[in-house]
Amino acid sequence: MLPIRIRLTFWYVAVFSITLILYSVFLFTFISHKIMNNMDLELIAEAKESRSIFLEEITKPSFEELDEELKGINYYLQIYSIDGKLIYSSANLYKTNLPVDTEAFNSIEHGSQVFRTIHLFKHKDSRMLLYPIISDGTPKYYISIAMPLHEQHEFLHMLGIILTLVTPIVIIVASWGGIVIAGRAMKPVDEITKTAKRIEAGNLAEQIKTKTHNDEIGNLARTFNDMLLRLKKAFDVLASFSQNVSHELKTPLTVMKSGIEITMREKRSAAEYRELLVSLLEEVDQMTRIIDDLLLTSLSDTASIKASFTPLSLSKLLMETIDFFEVLATDKTILLEHNIREDVSITGNERLLKRAFSNIIDNAIKFTPPGKKVSVSLVRDAGYTTIHIQDQGIGIPKEEMPKIFDRFYRGKSANTEGHGLGLSIVKWIVELHDGAISVASKPEGTNFQIRLALV
Repeated sequence: MLPIRIRLTFWYVAVFSITLILYSVFLFTFISHKIMNNMDLELIAEAKESRSIFLEEITKPSFEELDEELKGINYYLQIYSIDGKLIYSSANLYKTNLPVDTEAFNSIEHGSQVFRTIHLFKHKDSRMLLYPIISDGTPKYYISIAMPLHEQHEFLHMLGIILTLVTPIVIIVASWGGIVIAGRAMKPVDEITKTAKRIEAGNLAEQIKTKTHNDEIGNLARTFNDMLLRLKKAFDVLASFSQNVSHELKTPLTVMKSGIEITMREKRSAAEYRELLVSLLEEVDQMTRIIDDLLLTSLSDTASIKASFTPLSLSKLLMETIDFFEVLATDKTILLEHNIREDVSITGNERLLKRAFSNIIDNAIKFTPPGKKVSVSLVRDAGYTTIHIQDQGIGIPKEEMPKIFDRFYRGKSANTEGHGLGLSIVKWIVELHDGAISVASKPEGTNFQIRLALV
């Protein structure tokens, strides 16, 4: 495949050449037609003038004034009666008659003028006009007047030579210009290509620089730079994600390994072995929860999960979630109150939404002291529904608010059993349902608001 600049130059030269050739042909044809049209008008003017002189001298014995008029003028003139009798002939014809064909004569008899291109004196082209002289509404005579075309032919011949010589030269110059223009047009693309070849995973911060800003090349460079920034952000998240995963999985594995090594140093009782197994089971459960959450968050870049969305009752879903946590709240002597509107429906994934509400309600109960309350409400407003989950817990410090939805982030007051994926999963699930989540917190408690579109 030829390079783009070669193809651009080829198509530019091809289109330009065809256009130039067509223009040259049109110009030559137009000028030729214009010259012949001007000559025809000049023949008509001369015929009218000769008719006036002829009608004045027709009763005279000679046509002295007509002879005087034609002196020094390169015209050939003859006047015939309508029956074909020659009445007058200019001296420069030397007893040669201007030809009249049957078709032309029939037109003259009906009072129409006729143009012909004829050959005179060694096949020299001339333009001839047959012009009727009408008296009392009937053609009585006709004028045959001719003008040589050698000057016009010479001009057209010279014009043809000029166009034939100039057209290739212009095409050659245009080809050179096309190569230069295509090279300059593709230079920014070459710079983008070179920059793209230099960029690797370790230097995604490098940006493509271009002198243009508001044209297609500038838009391409900006789009490429934006893509690099997104890739850099994705790589940074992936690197941080990998480090956090390694840390979160390494901790329970280290605890398990240490417990087994200590237990194996000497013989233990059945109760001690049982205690070790219970501890190992807790660590395995912790790892299982981490892996389950990681598998869930790994779906965040796919759109296939949206295919599972179906209409569902949000009111019923929230009530089932609240009923599930009622026992946990009662065990901690926490009042779990609710105000759920019964006719709220949305389109979504029931399992994921229940997971999102469960994560927030679970956190609310964990961080609310005994004797306090957690409230859940569901309201609707102009095509949207809003879920409020408010606790009377310890609140979230102001400096931690921007980070609470980050993966693996755990604040200073976080439960040591958590692994920092709960709220990031909530945010992903809400955004997957084209919703929005916000949080307001103060020392007296925290309020999460989830806004979703109604069916």
